[in-house]
Amino acid sequence: MNEWGVMEPDSAPLSAAKSSFTSAYPRLIEILQLIGSSSLIAVPSDADFDSDIGGLLEEYLSTDTLDAKQRTKLFRMGWDISVSSFGGRQVLYERFFSGDPHRTAALSFSSYDKELVKKRALEIIDRG
Repeated sequence: MNEWGVMEPDSAPLSAAKSSFTSAYPRLIEILQLIGSSSLIAVPSDADFDSDIGGLLEEYLSTDTLDAKQRTKLFRMGWDISVSSFGGRQVLYERFFSGDPHRTAALSFSSYDKELVKKRALEIIDRG
């Protein structure tokens, strides 16, 4: 509780999470792009399924766990998240939402209470 009686989370773990997420989110999107590869680009439309190649799409895009239309929906979702203009803006937003990542990390480091770590390091040194 702070001085006004309001529950206030500890800022150290929040700072660590904010600093980590700015680099983790772009990496998560990159992994999604690597897994999806060209399937994220060549996603058939509903009209393609209704055309003369619909049968071929059903045959070649189906798997043991998903039919072709379900798989296409999954790839469309992956495209929205990682390839579309929305996805690009979201990566940029997440990267800078908490401010400049380098400055945020520096502020987090400078405000972190290092006394416990220093004390532990000295204890380890004194044992040897």
